[in-house]
Amino acid sequence: MVGGRFIPRFNCRNTPNPRSADVDASRDRAVAFAHNLFRPTTGRLLNSLKQAGIDPKDIDAVVTTHAHVDHLGGNNADVGTSIFPNAQFYITQADYDFGTDESKPKELKTFIDTARKNLIPNKDRLHFIKDGDEVLLGVHAILAPGHTVGHTIFMINSGKESLCYIGDLAHHPILLLEKPYTEFAYDADPKQSARSHVKMLTMLAE
Repeated sequence: MVGGRFIPRFNCRNTPNPRSADVDASRDRAVAFAHNLFRPTTGRLLNSLKQAGIDPKDIDAVVTTHAHVDHLGGNNADVGTSIFPNAQFYITQADYDFGTDESKPKELKTFIDTARKNLIPNKDRLHFIKDGDEVLLGVHAILAPGHTVGHTIFMINSGKESLCYIGDLAHHPILLLEKPYTEFAYDADPKQSARSHVKMLTMLAE
């Protein structure tokens, strides 16, 4: 199946997107959908924004699909200061609670430490989102749990056009999109995640 799509079989592994963030500046606000800081090929958020002519101080909102290191690791600098000092932050409470819980197993320490560093200092600007919420004008939250307890995708609408930001709904364009019942080892609940694959992809296909 993979070879038939000209994708080497030996390369079937999860590799986070090397881009640091997707920025929607189509309206009168600048919104960052954050994912940063996971492998040596990432960590380019500030440079990418600079190349795009965007000052981090002009970012109004940081919308996060879930509390994993590669999706919120760029909220704050290593010294603890906010990269986006004028932004409001959006995430589900389920992922906030899970991601900042120091009682979790030690194998999750990197994830927990990074979530705490990037979420807790911004708590006074943090908003908990729920399924169906219009987080920002034209941006609706759709709960798609499984990868994490509160993993959320976002439908972005502008006029007659729409875009779905799927976060980590599917980690591979063949294995998890064409075979959505495939379970992924790094999902918190692989079976629930598989159900979310099917439900969300069916919704998008209709």
